[in-house]
Amino acid sequence: MSEPLFKSAHQALSFAYNFSDSTLDRPLMNRLADKYKPTGKGLSGVDGAGQAGMILRRIEKTLPRLQKMILIARFAAKDDSCPCCGGEVPSLIWMGAIREISDAAVAQALSGHVTMRALRDGLVARYFGKKTHIQTLAKKANVNRDTASKQNSQIVMWLHGTRTTKKGHIREDGVKGQEQMALEAAEAVLYEAGLIGEE
Repeated sequence: MSEPLFKSAHQALSFAYNFSDSTLDRPLMNRLADKYKPTGKGLSGVDGAGQAGMILRRIEKTLPRLQKMILIARFAAKDDSCPCCGGEVPSLIWMGAIREISDAAVAQALSGHVTMRALRDGLVARYFGKKTHIQTLAKKANVNRDTASKQNSQIVMWLHGTRTTKKGHIREDGVKGQEQMALEAAEAVLYEAGLIGEE
């Protein structure tokens, strides 16, 4: 068996979620003018599309829906190019993943709390890299900044987990976050398929 092309799940997922099929039919001059110059294993064109497809198919077939959405939110592009003006617009795939994670947060991280969708979506998007301030999100959702801050910490703890917990005066192991569980599941699936090697 040949050596896997990727050393980690992070590398493989970054490649797969960001592979662009637009490179297959673009003129050479346009490709040369791009800011981004691909590096790495030389995966482009049909070979790159095939490799990205194999990775995404494994993820799609085996992982639970929430974990798939978390991987999209972490690795997929947040913005797309507008077809009419060439400017940047929010990616519908990324926004859809954020909304689904936000819906899951209602039951799993914020149960017992009254939440506003605009605030939840904004806090989840913020966790996954969208640049925004909690105060701005609180104002948009018409809630107190302290409420927004508390819900942010609960969502972050649910997604990221904790290093340790303290019950009474005893320190215990932390709690795994949803994102870590998704990455571990993806790594196991991709390793088993021979798509990634050991780091």
